[in-house]
Amino acid sequence: MTVSVCAASLTSQPWHTGPLASHIAWFAGRLAEQGYAHFTAQEKLRLVTHLNQWLQDQHVGAEALDEPCLDQFLQYHQQQGRAPRHHRVTLQTLLHALRDAGMLPTPAQQQSSLDMLAQAFDDYLTSERGLAHITRAHYLPIVRRFLQERFGT
Repeated sequence: MTVSVCAASLTSQPWHTGPLASHIAWFAGRLAEQGYAHFTAQEKLRLVTHLNQWLQDQHVGAEALDEPCLDQFLQYHQQQGRAPRHHRVTLQTLLHALRDAGMLPTPAQQQSSLDMLAQAFDDYLTSERGLAHITRAHYLPIVRRFLQERFGT
């Protein structure tokens, strides 16, 4: 079974009308292009459909999807007892992919010193260490937390 078949089975559920409905099949295609295993892709799509349902319940459109929105969803998801650490990475991957594809606006914000240092470290991990995006996505929150606790904002 391919990821697109998996997406079709997920989007045929009642929540296929939410604010992310048109993006779910697109994201499934991206997962297929990137070679994700069926089970992994299915889990990622299930999480995105939960986000879609939550956005619909909150009466929020896809254009409001940003990092604070993801934080609120993950907090809600955690209260439901369903928020493993990899969920944050999956949702951040979705958000960045939608922004890169021009489906969501990229926020225009001033970078703090912490942001610039974290970005420089991410660039180092990419260019010098050759780490994959998923690995860097796991490293960077830890590095940011360390820098923030040690030096403040």
